[in-house]
Amino acid sequence: MNRIPAGGRNFEYLSGEDPFLGYSLAQPAVKGIQDNNVIAVAKHFILNEQETSREYINSKADERTKFEIYYPPFEGAI
Repeated sequence: MNRIPAGGRNFEYLSGEDPFLGYSLAQPAVKGIQDNNVIAVAKHFILNEQETSREYINSKADERTKFEIYYPPFEGAI
């Protein structure tokens, strides 16, 4: 999710700021990757948006935030 406007890797985020868009785009993206004999990995779809000091921060979110914002794109991927 693109939740930090100044993030240096925002161009890589599939869903921008919309969880439903992420859900809708994740499955075709995974299929397109796998159609080219490349393994698609969805592990970075959840709580992966911080680049600055990412080795030292803790990405915690409450359950509601996870289910409403982060899980839909991951669910779409699987």
